[in-house]
Amino acid sequence: MAIINGCLLCLQGRSEETGMTEAAYADVATFRTSPLFSDREKLALEYAELFALDHHSIDDAFFERLRNEFTDPEIVDLTFFTGRAMSFGRLTHVLGLDDACEFVPPVAAGR
Repeated sequence: MAIINGCLLCLQGRSEETGMTEAAYADVATFRTSPLFSDREKLALEYAELFALDHHSIDDAFFERLRNEFTDPEIVDLTFFTGRAMSFGRLTHVLGLDDACEFVPPVAAGR
């Protein structure tokens, strides 16, 4: 979502909780061909991309693909997180907050 939104603040963000390596972060833009993502992860990334760029194309057939990999509660969580990330990234980018703010991970901030 950070790549789609162009949010500089979001592009800097990293979390150990995701289990993502720097190599995986670097491969997000080419997730379809990256060997670093499972089929399930690629589907989640495709869903996020469609959610942000072409939500009208998310049809019953696409939801059937999602249901083959995710439970209904997982789809709800994925949808909520995707929407939240898209909204936050666009808010910070549109208001220019990503140009003025620097991301400081909680650990580095002493939390």
